Amino acid sequence: MNQAFLAAALQFNPIWHEFDKNVERLYAMAEQAAQAGAKLIVTPEMALTGYHFQDRAEVSQYTVVVPGALTDLFGRLARQYGCYLVLGLPEVDRNTGLYYNSAVLVGPQGYIGKYRKTHLWENEMHWAVWGNLGIPMFATKIGRLAMIICMDAYFFETFRLAALQDADIVAFLTNSSGGALANLQTRAAENGLYVVSANRSDQEFEHAMKGASAIWDPSGRLLTEGSTKGEEIVRALIDPGAFRHRRRQLLDRRRPELYRDLALHIAPWNQRKNDISHDLVAAVCQYEPVLDSPQVSMETVTRLMAQAEQQVQSVKRKLDLIVLPELSFCGPPALVDRELADHLAEPVEDEASWGKNMVFASELAESYQANVVFGLVEVQDDRFYNTAVFLGRDGKVLAKYRKTHLSLADSAWATAGQDFQVVEVDGLGKVGLAIGCDSEFPEVATILAVKRADLVVMPSAWAGEQPSLIGVSPEVHPYSGRGMIYWDSRARDNCFYLAVANYVGGSPGYQGLSGIYGIDPIYGLDQHMLLTSGEEGVLVTKVQTRPEHWYNQDNFMACRRADQTYYPLLLPG
Repeated sequence: MNQAFLAAALQFNPIWHEFDKNVERLYAMAEQAAQAGAKLIVTPEMALTGYHFQDRAEVSQYTVVVPGALTDLFGRLARQYGCYLVLGLPEVDRNTGLYYNSAVLVGPQGYIGKYRKTHLWENEMHWAVWGNLGIPMFATKIGRLAMIICMDAYFFETFRLAALQDADIVAFLTNSSGGALANLQTRAAENGLYVVSANRSDQEFEHAMKGASAIWDPSGRLLTEGSTKGEEIVRALIDPGAFRHRRRQLLDRRRPELYRDLALHIAPWNQRKNDISHDLVAAVCQYEPVLDSPQVSMETVTRLMAQAEQQVQSVKRKLDLIVLPELSFCGPPALVDRELADHLAEPVEDEASWGKNMVFASELAESYQANVVFGLVEVQDDRFYNTAVFLGRDGKVLAKYRKTHLSLADSAWATAGQDFQVVEVDGLGKVGLAIGCDSEFPEVATILAVKRADLVVMPSAWAGEQPSLIGVSPEVHPYSGRGMIYWDSRARDNCFYLAVANYVGGSPGYQGLSGIYGIDPIYGLDQHMLLTSGEEGVLVTKVQTRPEHWYNQDNFMACRRADQTYYPLLLPG
């Protein structure tokens, strides 16, 4: 069992074209951290050179052979202090002459290994090539360590591949203006990993780095965070063995047999994608669940929709979409058991056999001439499912989705679904469906993005079993402290709008935060529109899907790897 130790992230700003000075200053800063007791020291991405090189010719004079003289230099420091250092640098492969944006690990015995950046940002595509080492994991005396770089944080696959190799810690090197930093809390929580993040805090040409170097624990709790200005050493004590059981529990709930579409590379040549901008009005309902009292919940929805109608009239528009929480009329999903599921279950396919849930939702759709997504206990062939039903404006079933990733409570009565749903709907575009704790599994959202969903609708019952509010600096994320980490990340990572209806209150303590999560509030492209964590109510808001935006799904999909990089995600165990 590894012992707890001090980790340090160096918030270091290299000087452009001053390689030797950068090496000298970075060495001194690393030594300062080591002298203070740090056993793991992480530097920013491209820490010795700066980042914005125009082409191979410009970066060529700064490229480093690994291992080589530079790793020998920092290896001596590691040996002297008995610590491990992770360095960001431009690497040249001595055999091919190709350049990589790399991270290098040295320890008390010298050079240990390297990582080559998997997902490249546009700027470095002009001089660097795709990393070809996968996500290596290195077993050290302080714990099992992986290295990941900047743009990789937009793609869940990198951190997930580290977790599947039972890594304890990810050293994250970045030159981030905010987007990558905003994803780290989610990456830590969804994988059960420590994340030690080192960022710059200066400006290079027109690119301003946000600092906020940080260390996150494997539950998504922020242990320490630097300022957004200046150089500093950010430190925290971490315990590699403390969260291994939690990580295994998370990974054991994965469904790799359902993830084959992650290996597809369809965009940007995708004739099935939607290129039309849709302007729609959505109503998202948030209310307290009442156990086994469908009529009470239906009366609540009726009252909330009357409020929604007044809001809609004020904008002189008709509703296009109504979203209700998970198991919308059953009561707190965490308290539903097999006996209650049997009592509440209804068929979905046979309209003649519909029960009160299906009838009420269908009448709601017809009454408002709006699409409705709601949740119920579905029964078919003596099996029960936690199902989201998508009704059209005429009250007829357009699609249904059976929850694929069951919670512990669901597992007591429900059968897991076996596929994912994206359906094209007039006036809405391509719409994907998910339910509740599906959001804990990034595979679900990414598959919906691969299927080119413009909008994902998710009935939910989220009670905040772990730190769930966005915790990164408010100078980085405008919704810090008032948005749910998974919902925020799923929308931003995959460039779709996410409509979430969650409960509030009740005995499990549901946390609300329902609303529409936008594709890029970090850079002001759009905003989240949310209800608060404590209020019962209905949010009526406009949503405009805009495929032409700069960081749209074409760019996202084009940056995904088209080789075998993701294949380990598809393997069982």
